[in-house]
Parts: sequence; C-alpha cells; structure tokens
Amino acid sequence: MKKLYLAWLICLMAFQVSAQQRWVTGVVADTNGVPVVGATVTVKGGTNGAITNSDGSFRIEASDSDILVFKYLGYDEQEIQVGPRTRIEIELRESAHQLDDVVVTGYQTISKERATGSFDIIDKAQLEKPSGSIASRLIGSAAGLVGTQDAYGNPVFEIRGRSSLSTSATEPLLVVDGFAIEGGFESINPNDVESVTVLKDAAAASIWGAKSANGVIVVTTKNARSEGGGKASVTVDYSGFFKVSPKLDLDYTLSQASVNDVIDYEIYGFTRWDSTTWYPQENDYSGGGSKVYELLNENRLGHISDAEMNAAIDELRTKNNYGQIKKYLLQNPIVHQENVAVNIATDRSSNTLSALYQNDRQHYKKQNSTKYMVNFRNRTHVFKWLDFNFNGAYTYTKNDNSGYGLPGLSPYEMLVDENGDYIPYSYGVSLDYVKRHVPEGKFPYEDWSWNPLQEMNNRELTSTSANARVQAGLTFKLWKGLTFDSRIQYEI
Repeated sequence: MKKLYLAWLICLMAFQVSAQQRWVTGVVADTNGVPVVGATVTVKGGTNGAITNSDGSFRIEASDSDILVFKYLGYDEQEIQVGPRTRIEIELRESAHQLDDVVVTGYQTISKERATGSFDIIDKAQLEKPSGSIASRLIGSAAGLVGTQDAYGNPVFEIRGRSSLSTSATEPLLVVDGFAIEGGFESINPNDVESVTVLKDAAAASIWGAKSANGVIVVTTKNARSEGGGKASVTVDYSGFFKVSPKLDLDYTLSQASVNDVIDYEIYGFTRWDSTTWYPQENDYSGGGSKVYELLNENRLGHISDAEMNAAIDELRTKNNYGQIKKYLLQNPIVHQENVAVNIATDRSSNTLSALYQNDRQHYKKQNSTKYMVNFRNRTHVFKWLDFNFNGAYTYTKNDNSGYGLPGLSPYEMLVDENGDYIPYSYGVSLDYVKRHVPEGKFPYEDWSWNPLQEMNNRELTSTSANARVQAGLTFKLWKGLTFDSRIQYEI
C-alpha cells in the first residue's frame, strides 16, 4: 500500500512540474525576415497575452501544454504548441484575401485583377474612425505598413522596413488626388478622404520613380455626387468628436530604477571611471550633475562633513518625483474636432466645400495646437469632350510649444518643496561654486539656478504655420476608351 501511495505521489509531482508555467520568448517576422511590430501573442483558451515590440520580439508566460496563437492584421493566423521550448521564432505569411474595390495608383484607377505588384486597400470602416489625423487611422491597417511615433507623438510610417540608404528619408511618398505633396498628413482633412491605397513594392517605381523607393500611400478625396435626372443635389454633412485619453504611465515611459538603486549606483560610480573630470574642482564652475553627485563632490572638496553628506542623501532616499511630474508637467490629452461639408452636385458639375476646426492638447502641459482647414473641390463637364477639375486646400495651425516634457531629473529630485517653492538645480554652472565665488547681486539677473517647472511657467514659445495647395486639370475625351489628362499643382 505504501509503494502504491508513493508511486501516485511521484506521478502527481511530475504532472505539477510539467504543468508549471515559465517565460517563453521569441521573434515574429514576415516571409522577408522583417520583424512584425504589434503582432498579438496569446495563450489559446487562456488570459495571458503579449504584443511584439519594435524588433518583433515578445515574452509570454506559458506551460508545455499551452498553444500560442499569433495574429496580425493582413497575415494568416498561426498556432504553435509550446512544448519544452523556451524560445520560439515564427514566420507569418500575408493573407491572400480578395478585395472588391479598385486600386488607385495615383495616375490611374483600375480593378484589382489588372493591378500588378503588391498593394493594400484600407478598409472604409477604418477610414471613418474618429481621429485627429488620417495618419492615426492608418496605424495597423495594412500588412507591412509599420507606424511608429516621433518625439512629438506624430505617426511615422515605413513600408516593409527601411529600403533606402538615406537615414533621413525613410517615409513613403504621399500622393493626394494624383499629386505628390509636401504638406504631409497634417495638410489633409481626415473627413474628406474617400479611399487610401498602399503600394508596397518595386512596381510603384514604374509610376513614381526613385522617390517611391520607400513605397507610396495614395489618398483620394471625396466629391459630391449627382442624383441624376437633371436634378440638383444639396447635402450638408457634419461630424465632430471629443476624445480624452489618460496621462502618460511614467513607470512604462521612464522605466527607471528605484530611488535607492539610483542613489546606490551614483555613490558607487562617483569615485570610478572619469568622475574627476565630470565634477568641478574648487576653482571650476562647471556643474549640472544630480543632487547626490553635488553632495559627493562638496564632501570631496571638504565643504561638508561625512555626517552632513550622509544625512542629506538619506533625506533624498525618501523622495520620489513621479507624483509631482504627473501633477505639474503632465495632462490628459484631449482632441476636439468639428467638421462641416457642403456638397452641391448637378449633371454637369459637382462642388464640395469643407471646413474643419481642431484643438489638440498633448500629453505635456502647455503643449497644444489649434488647426483650421478649408478645402474646395470642383468637377465641371465643360463640353462632352472636356472636363475641368479644381482642388484648393488651405491649412493654418497655431502651436504652443511652451511645455517642458519629461525633465530628465533623477527620481528623487523634486520640482517644488513642501511650501510649493521651486527647488533650484544646477544647469551647466555649479550653484555651489556660484555661491562661493560669484557676486550674484552685481548681475542684472541674480538667480543662476534652473528648475523645469519654473522654466515652463515663465516661457511662451508659440509658432504658426500655413500650407496652401492648388490643383487644376483638364481631361480631354479623345474617343471612347482614350482620354488625355493635363494637370498642374502649386503648393506653398
């Protein structure tokens, strides 16, 4: 009986060990070896999940018996059992889905059966989602179209990875109504967009040449449509939204070590490496290090005792500036947009006038923008053999760039003290040196200190920008099946 019980216990322990979860890492790429950014990795039938980062890697908790499901828009879903592996590398294949829409290359509009090369047509429901920019609606909408954000939070795209030797020109060519434009996505009213086609391979070069080396995004705008029968059609369309987003997650954005770890590291590194050249000597004014470094340096120069230094450092160990950064420097992003479009169409002409107002409040306080856009489009059948086309767009933007962003302080360096007064910091010049050697009262500006909150509150950095674009063209209908288009664009 004891042997039977012992065998049962061993089997139970073996089952528990096999079912024990562990971390599984890996990489998701496409058939060309390009990392797939933003792919979802989930445990089938479970709650664990992960998303691939900028190099296609992921990390998920799973057991031997779990099945991982890999999904990404435009690619076939795949399932893999974990087994004894701790690392999984998988290759996703693009879906061979059928598209009923036409393909717009910028020079022509043809059915998908006649189109050569690789392309994607963005789903109309995706284009109609509320957003402040058409670029935001394109993120994650097509296979191979990778969207990231620049330092100002604006979407930046690459098609099938980097395909140019240039480090500055990596974005795809943007084409609007048959013309390559310089104004970017911000000069396009997102509510005026009818369709978007993404041209992804070398076939685009046969149309747009070398400047399409990074791919092409083709945008077609809306036009008023006649009801036929000689009747005039007048419609007024209104759309608007108000969107509030949460503040930045500082634990994720900064990913800093704890206060104690940072202080311990600074103490450990002070007497090592090149620290003697970083921090000022008695007759040197250079400075700008953290509070801990300044205390260590003052102790090294003999201006404070070990007890005074240690007491000040112990006081800093009780501080954490995350709360003050959230309170004084961050804000909830808000996008408020109003758009009105008037469409007038007859059998001989169509006219569309649209106006947009948008106020965009960024993640950081005193980082806001207000945009006004007016667009007019006309299509006129002058004769049976001649059509006239005209597009005009004007965008005016006012930006407030007075915000400071994330201050770059150590996690124990506060913005204000208990009384709400600014805490002074060295910025290029050691405040300790200034106090000992500089007669501050003889200078017009006596305060030589720096504080990011004070900097933000005391400055006004505003800018304005304007973009105007005019397109015109004549279409000659020479005979059935053959037309000749002449177009011109002027953009400032």
